Amino acid sequence: MKTRFNLTKTLAFLALVAMFFAPATLIAATMTKPM
Repeated sequence: MKTRFNLTKTLAFLALVAMFFAPATLIAATMTKPM
């Protein structure tokens, strides 16, 4: 039970990190790419 809750918490954290980093990497890629 405890491990399962820990797993869901980790998955939620990973999803949050992905949601935060996806736009950042997109912006960085578009900025570094020569027009």
